[in-house]
Amino acid sequence: MGGQGRRQQQAQQIQKGADLNAYLDLSISQAEEGGKRPFKIRRLEKDGMGGVSSTPKTLSVNIKSGIIHGTVMRLKKMGHEHPKGEAGDLNLTIRIDPGEDRRWEGDGLVQLVEVNYSTLLLGGKVRITTPNGKSGNLNILANSRVGDRQRMKGKGYTGGDLDLEFIIAESSELSPEQISALKELQKVGL
Repeated sequence: MGGQGRRQQQAQQIQKGADLNAYLDLSISQAEEGGKRPFKIRRLEKDGMGGVSSTPKTLSVNIKSGIIHGTVMRLKKMGHEHPKGEAGDLNLTIRIDPGEDRRWEGDGLVQLVEVNYSTLLLGGKVRITTPNGKSGNLNILANSRVGDRQRMKGKGYTGGDLDLEFIIAESSELSPEQISALKELQKVGL
């Protein structure tokens, strides 16, 4: 009797289509402003003859202003359809392009800053542009190293912090003066 009851219960369970994973790529400005954003998916849909077929679809989703990179939005019953049941869910991952020479670390932005070797050792200023397009000079402390960072409060995505990470500025071609100076440095062990 117990086995028959379990079989009836299983037969009554609704069958569900597979969940679908998709991505929505946004620029920083699009993510900051939010609003309706279109994206494309391929999903299995009922074909009217008891089966399913793969169909391309363009959907749109309302993005809240300042959405965080890596956010997963779960859209109920927007995944693959099942021929005898209901559709699975759609998991939409938000990917925000941090821009050239930038990367995400969790919710924060890291921006690479090219610094000449002499400026790393002696200190000085380098010109930078923040994600919001503002330019300015950054003070480099003497005896800085490649990989060192400076944090700019409130200059990152949606007013978050921006970490500036130092890398060596590479020259594609050295001038005769630079070559001469490097030879002198080489003689004194630097």
